[in-house]
Amino acid sequence: MKCRKSYFSYLKNKEKIEERAMKKRELLFASIMLVCLLSAGISFFKVYASAERRMDQVLVDKITLPAATKKHVMKEALLEAAHLNEMPQVTKVEIPQLVSMQEAKIGQYQIPLKVYVRFNKVLTRTVTVNLVDQTAPVIHQVKPLQFSYGAKFKWEDYLDIKDDVDGTISLAESQIDKVDTKKVGKQKVTVQVKDRANNIAKKELEVEIFPKIQHNATASAKNTEYDSVNRALAPKTIKAQSQGQTQKEMSPTSNEESPNSNKLKNVLQFNGQTIPFRHMPGASAAPETGAATWKGTGLVKDGEPTHFIGHNPGDFHSVMELYVGAPITVYDDYGDKKTYHVYEVIDVTDEGYNANDLKDDVLPRLLDEKGERISLQTCIDEQINRCVLAR
Repeated sequence: MKCRKSYFSYLKNKEKIEERAMKKRELLFASIMLVCLLSAGISFFKVYASAERRMDQVLVDKITLPAATKKHVMKEALLEAAHLNEMPQVTKVEIPQLVSMQEAKIGQYQIPLKVYVRFNKVLTRTVTVNLVDQTAPVIHQVKPLQFSYGAKFKWEDYLDIKDDVDGTISLAESQIDKVDTKKVGKQKVTVQVKDRANNIAKKELEVEIFPKIQHNATASAKNTEYDSVNRALAPKTIKAQSQGQTQKEMSPTSNEESPNSNKLKNVLQFNGQTIPFRHMPGASAAPETGAATWKGTGLVKDGEPTHFIGHNPGDFHSVMELYVGAPITVYDDYGDKKTYHVYEVIDVTDEGYNANDLKDDVLPRLLDEKGERISLQTCIDEQINRCVLAR
């Protein structure tokens, strides 16, 4: 009996010891958990406090950005300007009112930011954004500044000024040097303009004045009456015998006297005539006989245009009878031959405008258009010229 009681006492003591040990383990585990939670809380607080301190250190809360009517304010540009991209703790940034600046109108904006740091904690800040116009206008030259002697022109036909914020700027608001169209040669002209934000643009341009081609003062107005529309579209006409005789006398080389074409150099052939030409670049008057190159070389293989001039009445009288599709053959300095075909017949004022539509500036396509082509010019009267373009 005694042994049995001792055994039961042993078991009871063992259970108590194990129970106390279990409680100690539970207490230890709870203590460890508490320490971990406290450590995590402290770490979170440190991260949050560190992020907040860092934001206060680096955040630029007053920002200036360029404005432009066709360029949106990008989120990346705003974050970079605010220096938020320098914070490694930041995981995400939301800008709820960014859309209010998308039109990029000049002005000041108060923009709230939601800055997310680790543990998805949100820091809120507000930045002041000033949108300003810092870009100067751009001056565009839309076509060459080339005019005949004494010509009148409008700058609006040659220049266009654009600004990112103000849009199109009127030339009335710009400063442009005066051009003397009675001074033959090239002139430098400075154009200066500023927008509403006082951004200044300046550009130097080159203006070229061509000498005026003098016409035969003895030409009679009665002999130059014409119907410009019908002439431009009419088929090739047969000249009366008396007229042909007169033209034959005026022409240095008639069709009957044409030499062997294999030996021809520096001549034009059209409407049954062979007309010699010489080189007189920029001459103030057409030659008394024959024709002349006023611009270009006359070469048929240089890939460049040549402008021929001649008198009417005179050797170029037959230019008045050329029509769209008519052939014109050129023999150049080397005897090389090329036949061109007329693609436009037009009457042009001394200032270079279409006589039937003064808004149509003919000079660019008459003198400047590139490519292997020719143009012929003769006088109709003291103010109007017949011009024929062929390629």
